[in-house]
Amino acid sequence: MSSQVGCSLTCSFCATGFLKRERNLTAAEIYDQVVLINQQSNDSVGRNLSNIVFMGMGEPLMNYNNVIKAIDMITSPTGLGIT
Repeated sequence: MSSQVGCSLTCSFCATGFLKRERNLTAAEIYDQVVLINQQSNDSVGRNLSNIVFMGMGEPLMNYNNVIKAIDMITSPTGLGIT
């Protein structure tokens, strides 16, 4: 999952650093990514997601509060209930 639009770190192994960081994603935007991909998983293979990796665009620790809020929503029984 991505946590930012762009990235400011310019790590040598990652092309995302060539894009300037525009902003942090909100917790709801991060959660919405998971909802969409979970639906695509259900549609294509008939299974829910079993794990999530924060390695898309941006450094998750630079958007820590929103990432933690999104994880709370993703793992909540009233959310997706992914544990």
